Amino acid sequence: MKAARLKARLTQAELAEIAMVHKSSITNWESGARLPDYRGLILVCRTCKVKSDWILGVKL
Repeated sequence: MKAARLKARLTQAELAEIAMVHKSSITNWESGARLPDYRGLILVCRTCKVKSDWILGVKL
């Protein structure tokens, strides 16, 4: 997720505002400590223009 955020030229704070979560949630998502909920996942994918399977690390 961090790579997608950086490619989109967003800070953690900016992505948190778009995803309507606290900045610490973005930190947790990027470190793998937690996964985003459905709404957060959709907003991050749309904002960063990546597919959800890539964000979640699923290889099809």
